Amino acid sequence: MKEECGKKYVAIGIVVLIVLAIVMILAFTVLKPKQVVSTVDSIEVHDMDIGFNVFTMSVNMNVTLDVSVSVKNLNVYGLKYYNGLARLNYRGQQIGEAPIPGGDISGGQTKGVNVTLVLMADRLLSSKRIYSDATANILPLNTFVRISGEVKILGFFKFHGNSTSSCNFNVHISDKTINNNVCRYKTEV
Repeated sequence: MKEECGKKYVAIGIVVLIVLAIVMILAFTVLKPKQVVSTVDSIEVHDMDIGFNVFTMSVNMNVTLDVSVSVKNLNVYGLKYYNGLARLNYRGQQIGEAPIPGGDISGGQTKGVNVTLVLMADRLLSSKRIYSDATANILPLNTFVRISGEVKILGFFKFHGNSTSSCNFNVHISDKTINNNVCRYKTEV
């Protein structure tokens, strides 16, 4: 009787180990976490006002850009992403930033996030090259978006990842259009 009971426990133990091995193999192969991709879909000039104050001999500038970002979850499982950040740069100097609120994305879905970047005019106007760019009617800008998050597999395996997008583009001051939009994307899991 004891031998039968012992054999049952050994058999149950072997079955449990086989099931755990299969779950682990699936978790790290088929269900392995995949990249989370953030892409900049569009950049539009929402508002642009440039003026010259004759009395103070100064240039006044206000630029607001609407940036549409998509976050794509290539995983089977849901993704929880944390608060992110979008930055606006002029010739390597940060001249604006906006928060990207955190959220959740179901497995295999894409979520759109709209960000409004407001230019810090004092930083822009302090640049030595702004006047030559303004007279050339072109403002070279860059947006940098970073989103971090985590994927939980089977409720207890957590995988963290980061996704960044960097887009260089030119704003034509006279007609408020954007061209030469070139983006680079990088994802780390």
